[in-house]
Amino acid sequence: VKEVGVYLVDCHPIAKKVEVYFQNLMKLSSLNSSTYSKRIWDSVWQVHRNVPCWSHFVNARDRC
Repeated sequence: VKEVGVYLVDCHPIAKKVEVYFQNLMKLSSLNSSTYSKRIWDSVWQVHRNVPCWSHFVNARDRC
């Protein structure tokens, strides 16, 4: 785990963007992985693996 500290002074637009970014990360981390994953065939590694349903490895018509 890496931690980065950022201190912003009188820069409300950037602070708001950072807040939205953090909220999106928290939302992403709370998703049920079995609901938002697909099993695909990885032709490079020659294995089946689970990927997020929005991954470019999933056919566009099958993405969530």
